[in-house]
Amino acid sequence: MFVLNKNHFEPMKHQLLKLLIVALSFVVFGCKQNVESFEVLDFTTFNNQISGKKDISTPETLILRYYNWSESEGEANIQVEAKEVGSDLYAITLIHDNLKDDSLFGIKIQMRAKKNEDGSWKVKTLKKNWRCRENRGSTEWGVSLCY
Repeated sequence: MFVLNKNHFEPMKHQLLKLLIVALSFVVFGCKQNVESFEVLDFTTFNNQISGKKDISTPETLILRYYNWSESEGEANIQVEAKEVGSDLYAITLIHDNLKDDSLFGIKIQMRAKKNEDGSWKVKTLKKNWRCRENRGSTEWGVSLCY
């Protein structure tokens, strides 16, 4: 007859504990989480400018009005994405790449805005970051200086 006692399981328990520690270390340290840094922007003046205006029909139009790119500054490579994240609350992102600048390659603006019942808008949050050209600073989105 074969009898097991708790001493038979001790080596296995230590091996499982080591395996668990290695697995957790990989999850915590092995998976790099790319968290972007942003510069928070004051949107009070913009909210005052758009208060009560009903000619801004979409969230894309709203962020383009904020960005106010002039065509006289050249052809723009601007992408806008908006998604509804709540009841009439939108997360809107504008990315302008390939800027006509020797060090700055792109700008990203993120806005959260609510469409009011009367059709006007109110910005709730506004932030931006950027990325530099190759060899002119970081090419990742963030707030480090370009040179």
